[in-house]
Amino acid sequence: AWERAAPCPMKRNSAAGAVITGQLHIVGGRQVGGGNVATHDVYDYREDRWRTAAPMPLPQAVRDLVASERQDERVDEAPAPRKSRSFLGRLIGG
Repeated sequence: AWERAAPCPMKRNSAAGAVITGQLHIVGGRQVGGGNVATHDVYDYREDRWRTAAPMPLPQAVRDLVASERQDERVDEAPAPRKSRSFLGRLIGG
């Protein structure tokens, strides 16, 4: 059955998400009338609570996200069309 969870602190579209170590990470996106954002929100399922994590280096809509839980790998975003460089950076760890 579906249950209502705590709402994400920022309403946006064109964001990407990945589950890492049991938490949902939502990064980047676009706010209607406000442009691209660098925001990084993390949802903890066990506590039904959101927290804000380190933002992306640049505000941008995110098309795809590939996540790895290995500490020696980066979590990178796939380049969006018409962008020569796009870097999300590490979501977890140091």
